[in-house]
Amino acid sequence: AAVEEYVAAERRWVSVPDMPRAVYGVAAVAWEGKLLVIGGLSSELFKLLSAGVLEYSPGEGTWRELPSLRTARGWCAATVYQGEVVALGGVGPGNERLASVERYDRRSQRWEAMPSLTSPMSHVHAASVVLLPRSFPISVGV
Repeated sequence: AAVEEYVAAERRWVSVPDMPRAVYGVAAVAWEGKLLVIGGLSSELFKLLSAGVLEYSPGEGTWRELPSLRTARGWCAATVYQGEVVALGGVGPGNERLASVERYDRRSQRWEAMPSLTSPMSHVHAASVVLLPRSFPISVGV
Protein backbone atom coordinates (compact mmCIF):
# COMPACT_ATOMS: atom_id res chain seq x y z
CA ALA A 1 0.00 0.00 0.00
CA ALA A 2 1.91 3.00 -1.33
CA VAL A 3 2.18 6.17 0.74
CA GLU A 4 3.62 9.55 -0.19
CA GLU A 5 4.62 12.50 1.96
CA TYR A 6 4.57 16.13 0.84
CA VAL A 7 7.83 17.93 1.68
CA ALA A 8 6.73 21.56 1.82
CA ALA A 9 10.24 23.02 1.91
CA GLU A 10 11.04 21.27 -1.36
CA ARG A 11 7.53 21.56 -2.82
CA ARG A 12 7.45 17.92 -3.85
CA TRP A 13 6.05 14.50 -2.96
CA VAL A 14 8.35 11.68 -1.82
CA SER A 15 7.66 7.98 -1.37
CA VAL A 16 7.79 6.62 2.17
CA PRO A 17 7.66 2.98 3.34
CA ASP A 18 4.50 1.14 2.31
CA MET A 19 1.75 0.53 4.85
CA PRO A 20 1.86 -3.03 6.24
CA ARG A 21 -1.52 -3.78 4.65
CA ALA A 22 -3.66 -2.28 1.93
CA VAL A 23 -6.85 -0.60 3.13
CA TYR A 24 -9.21 2.01 1.74
CA GLY A 25 -12.07 4.04 3.20
CA VAL A 26 -9.86 4.91 6.17
CA ALA A 27 -9.71 7.93 8.43
CA ALA A 28 -6.34 9.59 8.92
CA VAL A 29 -5.23 12.06 11.54
CA ALA A 30 -1.97 13.72 12.56
CA TRP A 31 -1.30 13.14 16.25
CA GLU A 32 1.82 13.97 18.26
CA GLY A 33 3.98 14.21 15.14
CA LYS A 34 2.78 10.92 13.71
CA LEU A 35 0.15 9.80 11.21
CA LEU A 36 -2.61 7.46 12.35
CA VAL A 37 -4.56 5.45 9.77
CA ILE A 38 -7.80 4.26 11.34
CA GLY A 39 -10.24 1.52 10.29
CA GLY A 40 -11.11 1.06 6.64
CA LEU A 41 -11.77 -1.89 4.39
CA SER A 42 -9.43 -4.46 2.95
CA SER A 43 -11.90 -6.01 0.52
CA GLU A 44 -14.71 -4.89 -1.75
CA LEU A 45 -18.37 -4.83 -0.72
CA PHE A 46 -17.71 -4.28 3.01
CA LYS A 47 -16.66 -7.91 3.46
CA LEU A 48 -13.51 -7.20 5.45
CA LEU A 49 -13.96 -4.15 7.64
CA SER A 50 -10.96 -3.29 9.74
CA ALA A 51 -10.73 -2.28 13.37
CA GLY A 52 -6.99 -1.85 12.88
CA VAL A 53 -5.04 1.31 13.63
CA LEU A 54 -1.64 1.95 12.04
CA GLU A 55 0.84 4.58 13.20
CA TYR A 56 3.49 6.03 10.88
CA SER A 57 6.50 7.76 12.39
CA PRO A 58 8.00 10.12 9.78
CA GLY A 59 11.21 10.61 11.76
CA GLU A 60 11.92 6.89 11.83
CA GLY A 61 10.17 5.96 8.58
CA THR A 62 8.40 3.08 10.32
CA TRP A 63 4.86 1.73 10.71
CA ARG A 64 3.50 -0.03 13.78
CA GLU A 65 0.16 -1.41 14.91
CA LEU A 66 -1.71 0.38 17.68
CA PRO A 67 -4.53 -1.26 19.63
CA SER A 68 -7.61 -1.99 17.52
CA LEU A 69 -10.82 0.00 17.63
CA ARG A 70 -13.71 -1.42 19.67
CA THR A 71 -15.82 -1.50 16.49
CA ALA A 72 -14.59 -2.30 12.99
CA ARG A 73 -15.52 0.65 10.78
CA GLY A 74 -14.90 1.97 7.30
CA TRP A 75 -15.62 5.43 5.90
CA CYS A 76 -15.45 6.92 9.39
CA ALA A 77 -14.05 10.24 10.56
CA ALA A 78 -11.24 10.96 12.99
CA THR A 79 -10.04 14.07 14.71
CA VAL A 80 -7.90 15.14 17.64
CA TYR A 81 -9.88 16.73 20.45
CA GLN A 82 -8.14 17.98 23.61
CA GLY A 83 -5.08 15.93 22.72
CA GLU A 84 -6.95 12.66 22.20
CA VAL A 85 -7.76 10.83 18.97
CA VAL A 86 -11.50 10.38 18.39
CA ALA A 87 -13.02 8.06 15.74
CA LEU A 88 -16.69 8.49 14.90
CA GLY A 89 -19.40 7.15 12.66
CA GLY A 90 -18.67 5.13 9.56
CA VAL A 91 -20.04 1.91 8.14
CA GLY A 92 -20.19 -1.18 10.36
CA PRO A 93 -20.01 -4.93 9.77
CA GLY A 94 -23.63 -5.21 8.57
CA ASN A 95 -23.17 -2.31 6.12
CA GLU A 96 -25.11 -0.14 8.58
CA ARG A 97 -24.22 3.47 9.30
CA LEU A 98 -22.73 3.88 12.75
CA ALA A 99 -23.46 6.42 15.46
CA SER A 100 -20.78 5.08 17.79
CA VAL A 101 -17.83 7.21 18.87
CA GLU A 102 -14.63 6.07 20.56
CA ARG A 103 -11.47 7.72 21.80
CA TYR A 104 -7.95 6.40 22.25
CA ASP A 105 -6.79 6.48 25.86
CA ARG A 106 -3.01 6.69 25.68
CA ARG A 107 -2.59 5.72 29.36
CA SER A 108 -4.47 2.42 29.10
CA GLN A 109 -3.52 2.08 25.42
CA ARG A 110 -7.01 1.10 24.35
CA TRP A 111 -10.07 2.59 22.71
CA GLU A 112 -12.94 3.63 24.98
CA ALA A 113 -16.58 4.27 24.12
CA MET A 114 -17.86 7.83 24.15
CA PRO A 115 -21.47 9.01 23.91
CA SER A 116 -22.92 8.13 20.50
CA LEU A 117 -23.83 10.66 17.84
CA THR A 118 -27.52 11.56 17.73
CA SER A 119 -27.66 10.31 14.12
CA PRO A 120 -25.57 7.63 12.39
CA MET A 121 -23.04 8.96 9.86
CA SER A 122 -20.94 7.29 7.18
CA HIS A 123 -18.66 8.39 4.36
CA VAL A 124 -17.49 11.20 6.59
CA HIS A 125 -14.18 12.15 5.05
CA ALA A 126 -13.21 14.64 7.73
CA ALA A 127 -14.48 15.75 11.08
CA SER A 128 -14.76 19.46 11.64
CA VAL A 129 -14.27 20.45 15.23
CA VAL A 130 -15.66 23.78 16.34
CA LEU A 131 -14.79 24.90 19.84
CA LEU A 132 -17.83 26.51 21.38
CA PRO A 133 -17.73 28.42 24.66
CA ARG A 134 -18.26 25.10 26.46
CA SER A 135 -15.63 23.32 24.28
CA PHE A 136 -17.76 20.64 22.67
CA PRO A 137 -16.66 19.05 19.39
CA ILE A 138 -19.14 19.18 16.53
CA SER A 139 -19.02 16.72 13.65
CA VAL A 140 -20.61 17.38 10.28
CA GLY A 141 -21.14 14.55 7.80
CA VAL A 142 -23.60 12.52 5.76
